[in-house]
Amino acid sequence: MKRTMLSVLSLALLSGIAVLFPTETIAQTQRPQPQPTPVPKGCHAKGVEVHTFYGATEDVLRGMDKLTTDRASSRMYALVIESPKAAEIRVYEKTDGRNFTVSTWRGVGIGDLRAALDRMMLKTRGSACAGAEMKQALAARGMALRSETVNAVPVSSRAAFAPVVEPYRGYLRVTVLDPCEPAATPTNVASNR
Repeated sequence: MKRTMLSVLSLALLSGIAVLFPTETIAQTQRPQPQPTPVPKGCHAKGVEVHTFYGATEDVLRGMDKLTTDRASSRMYALVIESPKAAEIRVYEKTDGRNFTVSTWRGVGIGDLRAALDRMMLKTRGSACAGAEMKQALAARGMALRSETVNAVPVSSRAAFAPVVEPYRGYLRVTVLDPCEPAATPTNVASNR
């Protein structure tokens, strides 16, 4: 009985408050909710692909066989090779329908560059060109890239990267970065063999 009477009193009290403060008054005093700021779209707005392979040279190349990216249709991609005694970075940029500029840096090691690139991509969330930012990060670290133009890069990752990876011996860490969306989406991705 006490519960029922308490419920009736609570309902009456709430009804009285509603009469004193009509919903129009309450709605007028509420502040507008902040809307999320749209993120400008950069060239990696749909995502960046990063693939890392560990092992001996042949193990790394066998791992690359599993990548289905058509290298000839990519606008830009990078290869980072780390061995116990040396490191190399290659940045491939499409210059026209068939040709690429390949920019190369070689040294003893890359330090925390991979982690810095990860932080950069997470920070920008696709609001800037990851490829351009990657090149700026290299330059900021004094990793000056030397460029050369090459004719038509092979379609598969293994065919594109094997000549660069094969001279390295020992246990390797090789990272392939695809920071930019393809220039054109291929309808038929060629086999990597």
